[in-house]
Amino acid sequence: MRFQAFTRQMHLAQPFVISAGPQDVADNAFVRLDGDGHWGLGEGVPSPRVTGKTLEDVLAFIAPHAKMMGPVSTEGAMRMAQGLADAIESGKVGPGPGPAALDLALLDIAGRSNGYSARELLGLPLEASIATSITVSYGPLEDMVIEAEEHVRKGYNVLKVKLGSELLASSRLLRALRDTIPQATIRVDANEAWSLKTALAMVPLLERHEVELLEQPLGRDEHEAMAELVKQSSVPIVADEMVQGPADVEMIGRLGLAHGINIKLQKVGGLSVGARMAKRARELGLRVMVGCFIESGVGIAAAAQLIGMCDWADLDGHILLRDNPVPGPPIEFGVVSTPPEAGIGHGATELDLDALMDL
Repeated sequence: MRFQAFTRQMHLAQPFVISAGPQDVADNAFVRLDGDGHWGLGEGVPSPRVTGKTLEDVLAFIAPHAKMMGPVSTEGAMRMAQGLADAIESGKVGPGPGPAALDLALLDIAGRSNGYSARELLGLPLEASIATSITVSYGPLEDMVIEAEEHVRKGYNVLKVKLGSELLASSRLLRALRDTIPQATIRVDANEAWSLKTALAMVPLLERHEVELLEQPLGRDEHEAMAELVKQSSVPIVADEMVQGPADVEMIGRLGLAHGINIKLQKVGGLSVGARMAKRARELGLRVMVGCFIESGVGIAAAAQLIGMCDWADLDGHILLRDNPVPGPPIEFGVVSTPPEAGIGHGATELDLDALMDL
């Protein structure tokens, strides 16, 4: 099996701003596998703040596997993907975007060579659709309201609003959003920026403005505070940065640290292990969101394979790109559906692949 790794810089349509700072480009890694007359494609997305992994870390993980790959059959690719998920679950391999890139490429070639979707290979629900949120970046109130209105005009009725920790500013923003687009569903993401005191003060405000959920308000290591917030919050608390791998699902479920978890394939090491985490979360009574970073249609398509297991979706990474090189899953009127194509469902053609690799 031929193995190639390469990088691609993609530009956002406008800067993506959270409480931790702005992002205007995405430098992502890709893996291409060729064998038995078929090819597979995977994506690895560095996120130093969330996973601690840089682009160099992603490529460093991938490089030795390129040397070890050898003449693997497409059937062997599926076994390798499951073996990688086993290694992540056992702690022998750390989760993150390096394993994710390899896992997605393995599942893609395994599925495309046999005409199966990745969800069929992994025993996931075969077809599903769900509304995806789209992010309203953190910034001045007027800018956020204008951005939210534009999203709604384009058919996205679920808004993920990035908030800082200032109570009065948050109150004014939520009131302005409700006055301007009362029909929209609003989710709030604090990206670890709040204290427990701030979060407890915010909850009545979020409830008053009918906010659907609150994502990762406290630091990922603040377990006792998260447990206390969960006990007192009438708004569902969803853990994001706290969820880095399979062991975290067990911890969150056992200690009651959230009402739900956000599974991002790039955090946890790929779709194979992400599917196992979603199933285990359900067993523990946790609700499930599937999320993303700033990714091309390759990574987003793989994440969309999970939506049949999910209560919520936040799959806007490719929508936010000005130059997304690969189509990704179908989205119509803000609703994302499981991709119809075999493999992970990115929909890339040979021409798309050549353009992605700058050939």
